[in-house]
Amino acid sequence: MRATPIVALSLAANLLVGCTSLVAVKPSEVVKFSGALEQSATVATFGWGYGYPGRRGGFGMGPSYGTVTTVTSTNVETVDGRIESLPSLSDFDLVFRDGGVLHFEHPIDAHVDGDSLSIASRNRPREAYALASISHAEVTKLEPGKTTALVFGATFGVAALVFASPMIFR
Repeated sequence: MRATPIVALSLAANLLVGCTSLVAVKPSEVVKFSGALEQSATVATFGWGYGYPGRRGGFGMGPSYGTVTTVTSTNVETVDGRIESLPSLSDFDLVFRDGGVLHFEHPIDAHVDGDSLSIASRNRPREAYALASISHAEVTKLEPGKTTALVFGATFGVAALVFASPMIFR
């Protein structure tokens, strides 16, 4: 009975707090994020508990409509040669060799012209940067497995303290 608020808090924290990692991507791979859009579709389901109210104010059988949104992923090559799968709608930072950093928000339009990278995004007008001057692009990747492990580990630790506290403080 006591554990119910702890489990609820754990699940809420899992949704609100996410463990992330930064992925260093080769500058030329930024073009793979270009032109990506969210795709939405209306979905109809049919069954008990959906749709039209029944005789006594309950729910009967009937159609129910909702929207499903999908985000595609893009395989990109990291600076160390690994292939990472990242959401196509990822925002990223360009990190320059001189220490400068520029942030780009989706949607973006990027292409490589010879030895330069030309990018336009929601928050920046089109500009060209020499590929030799860019160290890498940093993309934030959500790590749901790490988040779940962290939250449940903390939850069980707190639960153990709650259940052990009557024995400890006698």
